[in-house]
Amino acid sequence: MIKRLEEICEKESIECDEAAYRTLLQVSQGDMRKAITYLQSAASYTQGKVDSVTVLDISGRVSDSLLDRFQEVMKSNIYKDLEKYTDHLVYEGYGVDTFLDQIYEYIVDDESLNDAQKAILSMKFAQTDKALEDGSNEEIQLRAILSHCFQIYKSKEPKI
Repeated sequence: MIKRLEEICEKESIECDEAAYRTLLQVSQGDMRKAITYLQSAASYTQGKVDSVTVLDISGRVSDSLLDRFQEVMKSNIYKDLEKYTDHLVYEGYGVDTFLDQIYEYIVDDESLNDAQKAILSMKFAQTDKALEDGSNEEIQLRAILSHCFQIYKSKEPKI
């Protein structure tokens, strides 16, 4: 897929670095049409010089640094840090669905959580997803799920 994107960039005179290609692959989840759409949008936005940050901005995905900050906040045991982090997400206008998908992937891979904690969080994420599908307020659901994550990260023996 990257090879094809490189060919498109060459034909369209778009400058695109390796990190941007990898980011396009990641945010499109292997869908070539999505990758091309993101590439076109990023190229028109930046006058033909596409980088990873621009691709993330165009796609609405959260940067790796913000995902890393999630883990720092969860392990900080300082609720005020959680409030600031959540406020930042809300004010920056990140899509709650996209953010929750990314955080869920992050949690599943987090070796500091045991299977019981991951199971409880999976259930909470499913409930949050259902609430959002039913039209619930995104900000309230975001604050609720992040608060729940915070509690699970703090607990050694989670309770359902």
